Amino acid sequence: MSDSDDIDFNVGDFKDSWVGRKEPRECPKCGETMPYVEDSHGNIKWVCPHCGKVIYEGLAGYMGAMPLGSKIGRYFLHGIAFYLISLALVFAWILVGVTLVLLGSFIGLILAFLLLAFIIGAINTFVASLVWGFSMKTSWRSIFLHGLVLSIVLVMVSLLTTYPLYLVTHDWYYILLFQIGLCFVNGFIGETAAENWMDGFRQ
Repeated sequence: MSDSDDIDFNVGDFKDSWVGRKEPRECPKCGETMPYVEDSHGNIKWVCPHCGKVIYEGLAGYMGAMPLGSKIGRYFLHGIAFYLISLALVFAWILVGVTLVLLGSFIGLILAFLLLAFIIGAINTFVASLVWGFSMKTSWRSIFLHGLVLSIVLVMVSLLTTYPLYLVTHDWYYILLFQIGLCFVNGFIGETAAENWMDGFRQ
């Protein structure tokens, strides 16, 4: 990625080779509309015609072109990383949450859950950037909405899978296998959610 002073790119010339256009994005630098440009060789570029900011330059269909084995591995890695970081931070959240409830009763409880949604959004933002190379939106509003949506989906998945499993069996072997599979599912959910709050790809 680079600004207008660092790139050697003629937008007008590149327009002549356009063979496809997809949904434009808002330039994170100046707010102007950035067109999606794809040439006949499958190379794409999101570039701002106003300030020259380049969000992404590379092959079209980055996720689609990724080998299946690599994609599966990253889903597992995403799910495991998300779980471990969440586990490490949940104790801090409990401490803060209890404090908020003691200070503000019902309002404190609401604030505690709002904080939890923000934490989940921040964790998934970090993991998506680390595992998939996404350049994520990092405003407070984006992270909170990201976390809120992801929290709702993860709770629904848990209610439909984890809770019924514990009612059926307490065998640690089956529970362990299920948790490993759940890491893949949560990684897929986390990556899919992150795509809705990404600005592009890190170079």
